[in-house]
Amino acid sequence: MLECWAVPTRAKSRTVKVPSIVVAAAEDVIAEFLRAYAAGDGHFGDEALEIATASKAMASGLVYLFGHGVSQDYVQAYMWLELGALRLPPGIDYDEAVNARDVVATRMTPLQIDEAQRLAREWKPKPEKAP
Repeated sequence: MLECWAVPTRAKSRTVKVPSIVVAAAEDVIAEFLRAYAAGDGHFGDEALEIATASKAMASGLVYLFGHGVSQDYVQAYMWLELGALRLPPGIDYDEAVNARDVVATRMTPLQIDEAQRLAREWKPKPEKAP
């Protein structure tokens, strides 16, 4: 069953991610996925819902999904996904980043895509602060 949903069967705590089918699903499906995930790996802290995961890919996917229903900035989303893809070696994570970027691109105009690509080319990391 896990393999059908692209959930790894070994070392999954660090490698699990939001299934692509959920990312592309309707809002009600996304809402149910988030409710179920929060019920299993989350709790309400002092001021907000807190969710724990050892997987960076799952954390990024959850941030993306929780952004549904709020103002979307597709240019920024595309830029960050592009930057992520550019820094990944070929493989599953790279493919997932490219697929997510391409899903975002379907909601953008050609001018918005051009702007996002320009921003990705011009982006520079902030210098680290001295300890």
